[in-house]
Amino acid sequence: MPPWKETDTAGSARIAGSTGISRLWIWRRRTRVADSEDRLAAFEALLEECWEPLWKYAYHTTGNVHDAEDLLSEATMEGFRSFHQFRGETTMLRWMYRVMTTTRIDMIRRNKRHKAESISSGIWGDGEESLDVPDDRYNPEAILLDSTLSEPVAKAFAALTEDQRQIVVLADIEQFEYEEISKMMRIPLGTVKSRLHRARTAFRNALRSEGWNG
Repeated sequence: MPPWKETDTAGSARIAGSTGISRLWIWRRRTRVADSEDRLAAFEALLEECWEPLWKYAYHTTGNVHDAEDLLSEATMEGFRSFHQFRGETTMLRWMYRVMTTTRIDMIRRNKRHKAESISSGIWGDGEESLDVPDDRYNPEAILLDSTLSEPVAKAFAALTEDQRQIVVLADIEQFEYEEISKMMRIPLGTVKSRLHRARTAFRNALRSEGWNG
């Protein structure tokens, strides 16, 4: 079964993410692009290989299944529209991460229901603060890469703002360089560093509030 038909996340969340692929087929039929058959086949083949991590990124970023489905659907459409720009200089997964990040920012800007904190300019300023994480027990990378997240960890991560979750995933989980994150999130490099510092601090504080001791 193709991974976009049904995916398990954290042992409980099940997604039927066929909306993006279905819309993709409808859009393709309407475009009348001569090479659409070949492009779609190539796109689907590459997308299938990285669907699960893309779903996890969407879910971690948005914090809920409904918004994750919307993000994945729109990003799939945008990815296919931009697929002619994919040159294989990076992996399909990392290329789609960029597409998903910019897509999510555009979605938030279009939808005023989402109260994103300073998507474009960053309310924390552009100063370069220390990014040291003194206690490895509270290192987001080490904690969030654990496939058996406890309830306190899940609650602590969910307590972060969407901007904070997004930058933690990009920097600590997916290991993007700060310069790449700056381009993807459309914020200055200094804001990336200060926002990541505050996100890590908020995550550590939230973990302590949940009584997590590693």
